[in-house]
Amino acid sequence: MESLADILESDLTEAVEVKNPRSLHRYITILTANLVQRDQNDREHSEFREAIVRIDTRIEEGFRRMDERFIAVDKRFESTQKSMAERFESMQKSMAERFESMQKSIDERFESMQKSMDERFESMQKSMDERFESVQRSMDKRFEAVDRRFDDVNKRFDAVDKRFTLMVGLLSLGFVLLATLMSVYQFLA
Repeated sequence: MESLADILESDLTEAVEVKNPRSLHRYITILTANLVQRDQNDREHSEFREAIVRIDTRIEEGFRRMDERFIAVDKRFESTQKSMAERFESMQKSMAERFESMQKSIDERFESMQKSMDERFESMQKSMDERFESVQRSMDKRFEAVDRRFDDVNKRFDAVDKRFTLMVGLLSLGFVLLATLMSVYQFLA
């Protein structure tokens, strides 16, 4: 930069009449500083642009990789989803078959239990009917025996009633005779 300033200052001194050499020196210093500043700015600007281009390239590359990964993940997800759907369908089918076999087994067990319970109930009913008939016959015999006893008691009461009626009749006849005798005795007396 200093060499450029020296060259410009000497060329300008020869080309133009210089009234104030210090002023010329300041002018050249500002001019070269400005040129150097521009040059620096241009370099920095180009470096900045290159950095932005590199960043942009990296970002685009990152987005491209992300897109590829998303596509790969989507493919894996679709294959997994398809696989899961197939597994679910096979599980559902096997569970339905198991459920049907269990249902059939339960139905058969229930029918055999129902049949067994019906047979037991019928045998218990038959046994109860036989016991009830036996108890009924026994009770009938007892009631017949009690009826016979009541018949015997009735016969005794009838006999006592006949005796009582005879006694009341005899007593009445005795009182009538006694009253008649008293009346006759009083009449005769």
